[in-house]
Parts: sequence; C-alpha cells; structure tokens
Amino acid sequence: MCPVKDDIFDVVFLPGYRPDRTSMIVLVIPPCALNNKDFLSFINTGTVFPGSLDEPASASAVMWALLWDMCSKQKCQYFAVTTYEFWAFGNFNHDMETAYVSDLFRAPVYAYDVEIEMEWFLAALVRVPEILLFWMAACVGAGGILRTPCDNETSS
Repeated sequence: MCPVKDDIFDVVFLPGYRPDRTSMIVLVIPPCALNNKDFLSFINTGTVFPGSLDEPASASAVMWALLWDMCSKQKCQYFAVTTYEFWAFGNFNHDMETAYVSDLFRAPVYAYDVEIEMEWFLAALVRVPEILLFWMAACVGAGGILRTPCDNETSS
C-alpha cells in the first residue's frame, strides 16, 4: 500500500511487465470517506465529457478524476475501487478516453466473533477474490484474456 500524504485513502500499485508501467491500481477508500450512495453514483456516472473533471463537484467526479490522473501517469488501464466491503472493477480503453466500470460487488466484513450463516456464504455466486484475480490476470495478459469490457464497448 502506498498511503497518500494528507489524504485518507490508500493506493495499491500492481507492477507492470515493464519498469515504466503499472498493471493495475487499487484505490482503497474507507467507508467513512465514501458512502454507498456516492459509490453507486461513481459506477453510474455515464459519459464524462472532456474538461468536466477539471473542477469536480461530486464525490464520484473526484474519484473519476483521481483514477484518470493516477492511471494516465502510471500508464495503467486497469483499476479497482474498494471501501473494504464493496468493490468495483474497471478499465480504460487504450487511448484513456473511455472507461468501463462494473457493478458493485459485496465482500462482507465481519467482526472476528460474529457467527456467519453458512447458507448465505455458500449462496454467493461470485466472490471478490475471484474477480480480483481475474482482473489481475487480464491486466497482465495472462490466461489468454485478450479483450476486456472496455475494449468490447469501444470496438465496432
């Protein structure tokens, strides 16, 4: 983790296959700094026009601006955003002008002494660690993953 000076979030950088690149960025924002409504707004932003993030007015616009700045500086297309319990995964297209972001995925955080209902645990079809590993494989081109959601959106 790389704590950002004077901010309350952290950034995790997954090294790239070349020294001048980062494969994936994970933006870790504590729930006290990003509520669920703002997180939903982030994934439902829709089209962002050039210059519209220069003076962000909302939490979701700040997150998009922050992600674009970090990803463009690190030459990184892939990202994840988490508040520990909720996760979203995304990627920018090759020219960094279009982005895809997933729906929210929940990874419940429990106190160490809480009893978890096994039925709920077994019913979860997709778990965050699986998605995270898929996204990490995609960002380095492992496993024959040649296309990503953003590439699918932009190719015609």
